[in-house]
Amino acid sequence: MKPCLFCSFLMFISLNLSAQSWDPPYQRAVASYQKGDVQSAFAFAQEAVELLEQDVAPETGFYIYQILTTSALELGEYQSVLDFIEKEKNASKAAFGETEKYLQALKKEAQALLYSNQLDQAGQVYVNALEVSVKLSGEKSTETLLLKVAHAQLLSFQRKWSQAKDNYQVILEDLKTNPETSEDYLFSLFAAGQADFRLESYESAIQHLSDFIQMVEANNLQQIEEYPQAKDLLELCRLETGKLTEESELSTTNLSSLLKNALLAQEEGRVNDASLLFDKADLAIANEGIVSKSAFSIYFNYVELLLMQGELARAENMLDKAFSMAEELFARYSYEKLRLHQLSARLTYLQKNISLLKPALDSIFSIAIHTEASESFNTLKYAFKMYEELGMLPTAWGKVEMLFTNANYSQGLNEAQQSEFLQLFVGVATLNNKSSHALQILEDGEFSFLKSNNQWDISIARLLFNNGKYDVTEQVLLEGLPKVKGNPGIEPLYYELLAINYQKKAAYAKAEEYFKISIEAYDKLTGNSRDKQMARNSLAMFFMDLGNYEKAEGIFNELIKESTEATILQNLAALYQITGRTEGSISLLEKALYADSVQYGIDHPNFALTLQNLASAYKTVDQIDKAKHLFERSLSIDAFNNDNTSVSHANKLTNYAMALQELGQLVRAEEHLLQALKIRKEKLGNTHPDYAFNLYGLAVLYQRQEKMARANDFFSEAIPIYLKQINDVFPILSEREKAAFYNKITEVVNSYQDFAINYYKYDPQIAVDLFEFRIATKAILLNASTAVRQRILNSGDQHLMGQFTEWLNLKEDLAQLYSASKNVQEDNAGELARMEHRANEIEKSLSKNSLGFANSFSSNEISLATISSQLLPSEALLEMIRIKLNIKNDSVVYAALLLKGGSEKPQMVILANGKELESKGFKRYINSIKYKFKDDESYEQYWQTINENLAGINTIYLSPDGVYNKISVATLFNNSTNQYLLEQYDIRLLTNPKSLLKPKRPANQINLTAALLGNPDFKVGDEEKLDLKQMSQKVANQRSVELLRNGIDELPGTKVEIAQINDLLLAKSWKNNLLMDASATEGAIKALQSPNLLHFATHGYFIENDGSTDEGDVNQNPLLRSGLLLSGAEKYLKDKIRNQPITAEDGMLTAYEAMNLNLSNTNLVVLSACETGVGELKNGEGVYGLQRSFLVAGADNLVMSLWKVDDQATQQLMVNFYSHWLNGEDYSKALRASQLKMQKEYPEPYYWGAFVLTK
Repeated sequence: MKPCLFCSFLMFISLNLSAQSWDPPYQRAVASYQKGDVQSAFAFAQEAVELLEQDVAPETGFYIYQILTTSALELGEYQSVLDFIEKEKNASKAAFGETEKYLQALKKEAQALLYSNQLDQAGQVYVNALEVSVKLSGEKSTETLLLKVAHAQLLSFQRKWSQAKDNYQVILEDLKTNPETSEDYLFSLFAAGQADFRLESYESAIQHLSDFIQMVEANNLQQIEEYPQAKDLLELCRLETGKLTEESELSTTNLSSLLKNALLAQEEGRVNDASLLFDKADLAIANEGIVSKSAFSIYFNYVELLLMQGELARAENMLDKAFSMAEELFARYSYEKLRLHQLSARLTYLQKNISLLKPALDSIFSIAIHTEASESFNTLKYAFKMYEELGMLPTAWGKVEMLFTNANYSQGLNEAQQSEFLQLFVGVATLNNKSSHALQILEDGEFSFLKSNNQWDISIARLLFNNGKYDVTEQVLLEGLPKVKGNPGIEPLYYELLAINYQKKAAYAKAEEYFKISIEAYDKLTGNSRDKQMARNSLAMFFMDLGNYEKAEGIFNELIKESTEATILQNLAALYQITGRTEGSISLLEKALYADSVQYGIDHPNFALTLQNLASAYKTVDQIDKAKHLFERSLSIDAFNNDNTSVSHANKLTNYAMALQELGQLVRAEEHLLQALKIRKEKLGNTHPDYAFNLYGLAVLYQRQEKMARANDFFSEAIPIYLKQINDVFPILSEREKAAFYNKITEVVNSYQDFAINYYKYDPQIAVDLFEFRIATKAILLNASTAVRQRILNSGDQHLMGQFTEWLNLKEDLAQLYSASKNVQEDNAGELARMEHRANEIEKSLSKNSLGFANSFSSNEISLATISSQLLPSEALLEMIRIKLNIKNDSVVYAALLLKGGSEKPQMVILANGKELESKGFKRYINSIKYKFKDDESYEQYWQTINENLAGINTIYLSPDGVYNKISVATLFNNSTNQYLLEQYDIRLLTNPKSLLKPKRPANQINLTAALLGNPDFKVGDEEKLDLKQMSQKVANQRSVELLRNGIDELPGTKVEIAQINDLLLAKSWKNNLLMDASATEGAIKALQSPNLLHFATHGYFIENDGSTDEGDVNQNPLLRSGLLLSGAEKYLKDKIRNQPITAEDGMLTAYEAMNLNLSNTNLVVLSACETGVGELKNGEGVYGLQRSFLVAGADNLVMSLWKVDDQATQQLMVNFYSHWLNGEDYSKALRASQLKMQKEYPEPYYWGAFVLTK
């Protein structure tokens, strides 16, 4: 039928009210529309709307909204029309009243709703438009009549035949007499006849259709598509009324021809033609009492068409006729009856008559098992799909089991169908928690014929995996892999399952290897299949397992653009919860829970899993009662499904127990944790990370119950597993990934240390365990990075060295980009991401292939006894531990483990006022240093309790933690002795107790080479003055401005310092590389090849974090916020502020860049500069800044400063230090001697106490 569309003939005005921001885009929109460029008009109109002020005049608003909705409608942007049409209507009413402008807006709204398939809403808008039109132009105006036609056509389209008929009866006469609506009259006659026919008003239909045909023939319009349809309808009406003429073209016998033409019309999209032909055939069958296969096919195909059109009542009528005919034509278990029952199930489903659906599906299964398998299989797949959509899969296991265990049926399938059936069988078994039973069925001898199928090994492996038999799963997959090599449809799945299985076994290196192979194999396939999505989902979960949440989230974010599957939503929700975004987690989980309830039902294991995850999220936000209720619901579903031994059940028990602990129900919590522990030990083994976490949970619970010996038993079993896990995982990770993984288990590390200091009063022997635990874990990331580099550089492996060189070059390029302005970083975001990914992959390969960490780390390699044996009776090692208590309160304490030479166990000294030490205490200490006043309190706070245990000790090896990294212990003043600790003790800093064991380099391997840098020309190449005050208001990144705010002071004293040190070294036959003035460049430093001594005399800097929480901002990295200023630094900083291009050498050696220097044979680095020991503190890892970077780069010893130092005093201190060292004293003694000498001249610690030496 001819569509009745309204084109709005609109007048756009030029709005020249005043200079408004929205006016230029509006004028461009009008000009574009008038030129026929509707796309541009739409774009400009959108811009104008965005700039529209809230208090704009209604008339102005109307014209802007009008051009937007008009152009949007013409472009098919119907949602844009609907978004703004209400504003256009309101503005029109306010400015002009209910005029023609308002009516045009209503018509646009109706059309947009119609094309958006919002038919009922469109109908209401047509009714409203008719009321306005009648008021404006009368009942019989052309405008009103056309609206009535449009409304009637909509009713016909909705198959509201009775209302459509009433409308046509009212308007036909008016259309006939109006010369402007003759065409609309013609098509309305046809529509009226069609409505009459559907309502079985055959006499009226004959009249309307006859008038239509007569008018068409009179005007030679027989080519329109409605003409043959009208003739067919007319003949059907005459057949119904017994008025069929001899000239009728209706054949009552050629059903095959009718069927063929109907199916052809349906295929070509001529649905109305197909419907009319089926109606013809139905009448012929009824009139002549035909019972034949052709007649059955007529009904069968007509039912399918009616179901597609949503005419369910009519479909049910035709289905009854088909069933009646099938009873006469076909046997009880025929394929035709099977297909009819499928249609019946589909109809019942669409009618939402669930009570009748199950019998319909039952009929499908009862017939299918007796029908030829290859023919019935597609129908069965449809039935299972329907079970899944309705959440009825828990009732489907019996069906699939019945079919599968009928060997005759299984053997009747072709190979491809057998593959699908195996997948279906395993899938339903998994969803119904019947994996064990399914495995027994498959292993039955009757099904040996399926073993050659390429799905066999996969099916067995899935079921074994579901049963927690990971070793056997691995064996099956590896044995089956050669059979599927080169088969792109299944090979990637083998790799994926192997990866997931290795992940379950905590064999992370193999897991990552197979994930990588799997993803690469999937990527070679075209399309974006669900299998490919699920493989990436599994990879994201793997990264979550390793604590690499950033990488996991990146994958999830890409996945949810493609799929909103509940599994993906759940996993992303879990990540949100872990990373502290609980609100987002709860929102996703609630969506997933609803999806699971619809798809699986509320008694399904998947629903229980989502409930558990949602409960955990509520627990995180302290809605404990709600969490407890949801945990109990999830456990009741497990009970319903007879699941009390799975790993999933153990997870629920563990999480439920945690909630019970929060509620103080400790006995019940213990019961559930012990039950979970038993399951995990049986299913996963007693070295698995999940088993260790369970042990940890029980240990914390017993500590809370003050069952301290019991807690110690469980911690003692858990901690070695965690240490082994670190040993197994670290070799395959990059430094960043190592940090992410270690962060994941930090909670356990802190809790154990918390427990140990509490348990010490019950059993002092715990101090030995804690000490050895610290040996194994303190500065673990620093030690791992250092070990890998040393292994590579000493390997002699050219391939490894080549990789290492490529990695260093990449890191250098990254450092340049990181140092660039934010704009440059944004412009190169893609390249930056590529380089970061490549650098990360190379670093992982280097770590894995060098085995540096694996060979250097062992929790049992270095014991307390080994350390103690290295100490003289007059020496002690002091291991400081910062602990945030998590059992009784939220306070910070420091524990000092004091190990004296020859002692079998350390003493433990507790400093309970940790928060005071880190806040007021530290502020007092640093102010006393800066302002040079006597500090009578810091010694008492930081040292006195420790000192009480140091009788007979004169040398202390101090391994600091927390605030002890920020103070120079030697500067603490003991009022009782009237001495600084510098005078009482020889204090030597270590990054880790095992640094004490680090062997000295053999004398024959020490090369007497030094690189001495001083007095850099910061202004080299810079002649332009810069107004910093003005620039600081313009730039987003203030750090360059901050460094330049007071200008970079020249350091002429460093020239003297370097000259004097040079003379001292030359006197001892050293070969020195002097980097002075303009030669003190970044490039010169990076070109150095591990001199024995590297001395910097320049400015150091550390910029505090600006408080940004943007994790994507690389400038939040503390290694990029600390460094040394070299030649050209001032020019670089000014260029950065001006957004000028930056060269590779910018005059600023950041800690990030220093980490990439080659210092593998460097004995000593001296940072004779301000605040070079400052950085960000991380528990157990020390300071992230220059200190860390030079140690990672390979330096054995490092001298650095903790506060800004006096230039003259520093020069004097350094010269004294070198004099003592070159005369035979070791580094520590030389520095102490120099400081003692300086103290006599400058009593205040400000002058002599800033520099510390660490190794």
